[in-house]
Amino acid sequence: MASLRECARFVREAAADGICWFALWKEGRSWKTWWFFPEECYYNQGYMEVLHEDAERLREIMAADADAVLLNGYYTNIACHEDGSLPDRQEFVDALRWQYEDCHLLVSHWNLKEVA
Repeated sequence: MASLRECARFVREAAADGICWFALWKEGRSWKTWWFFPEECYYNQGYMEVLHEDAERLREIMAADADAVLLNGYYTNIACHEDGSLPDRQEFVDALRWQYEDCHLLVSHWNLKEVA
């Protein structure tokens, strides 16, 4: 069983770059995370262009957990402090939990377009 702390450790530095997006979800009592790089992202419109394989994976994640969220260190403001430093591990874990529990950026709310 993966803990939220383990998931946070896995994505913390990648989230700080602000380039990748990652899904966070639960399966039973286990937390899961997976990151990917969309081809294009129109955050304000809730629209993202993704590879076919990534769209399939996101559909699997939504099927596993309807409350799964999509996060990005830049857009969700969870990865870096104003001075560019990484949050400490517990602060990052707390930010992930808050995003998930408050249902911010649910995967199901995104319009995903598959690209070649």
